[in-house]
Amino acid sequence: MGHSKQSEKLWAVVRLILGLLQIFTSSMAFVLLMNLGTHPVALGAAAVACGFTLTSLVLFRGKRRSGSGDEQ
Repeated sequence: MGHSKQSEKLWAVVRLILGLLQIFTSSMAFVLLMNLGTHPVALGAAAVACGFTLTSLVLFRGKRRSGSGDEQ
């Protein structure tokens, strides 16, 4: 059981870091888009934010927290 709990903690940390990266990069992309328009730097930041979001969706699709009440 120890391995399972350790694995859950690792995935929780990965999920937290990906979430923070999504927030940071999407905010940065928004500010850049507002200031620079469709400049390649702004579009690149938006692409990076999309990449973090897609990574999160792929890794955590269908995984729900236990006890969240969403399970059927």
